[in-house]
Amino acid sequence: MPEIQDVRRRRFHRLAGAGLLAAMLPTASRANTLVGGWITIKIPPPPDVAAKLKNLTARVDARQPLMETSNERPIRKYREFLDQLAAKNLSQMDQLKAVNTYVNANVARRKDGPEDVWAEAYTTLKEGGDCEDIALVKRWGLKRLKYARENLFLVMGMTLLTRPPEGHALLAVRLSDKVFQVMYNLVYSIEDATSLRYFEPAYAVNEFGFWRVDRVDHVGGDYWQEAYLRAVKRQGGKA
Repeated sequence: MPEIQDVRRRRFHRLAGAGLLAAMLPTASRANTLVGGWITIKIPPPPDVAAKLKNLTARVDARQPLMETSNERPIRKYREFLDQLAAKNLSQMDQLKAVNTYVNANVARRKDGPEDVWAEAYTTLKEGGDCEDIALVKRWGLKRLKYARENLFLVMGMTLLTRPPEGHALLAVRLSDKVFQVMYNLVYSIEDATSLRYFEPAYAVNEFGFWRVDRVDHVGGDYWQEAYLRAVKRQGGKA
């Protein structure tokens, strides 16, 4: 029976489109959700995510003075890179590409221990980190470049660049045109959510809330949300 249910969900995902979704959504929410290539619906955060965010915020606040003043090479070099980037007066897209390339090339990828911890940028720059830690290093950089915090999202979902697909996290940035631009630690290019095909979003979180996320052409069930939760469980809490 689970296999039949999965087939039905996949069939619905293929058939469902923006027009069908618009008919399904409450009128008041359509203007806020049918933008950017992804459907975002704000929901209460699960207790484990709320706890991780609280822990992360406390560590970010504690380490912020060191991020601004430390002379340790990875911290200092990242600040210098960002300040030089800001002085170049580049477009936002060129800034995103530069930050994505720098962090992907200079931050080591490593898995968490038995407990999945969302590390602040200070620790990750020095010791490396997993996908969400690297995304948070990029978030710190964009905040330094004056990107609005409400437009920076840690997005959790499934990467299709592995076989089988695995739980993964990345940073998505909502620009002035409302389209989400994706900063991936497995890919150096920047791609917008309307054309992204190697990642299926499930949830997003930032300093202002927690959202369920679907692609416009993949809605009508919990297929990818459930797949993400199964993947995290298989990976021992490490996505």
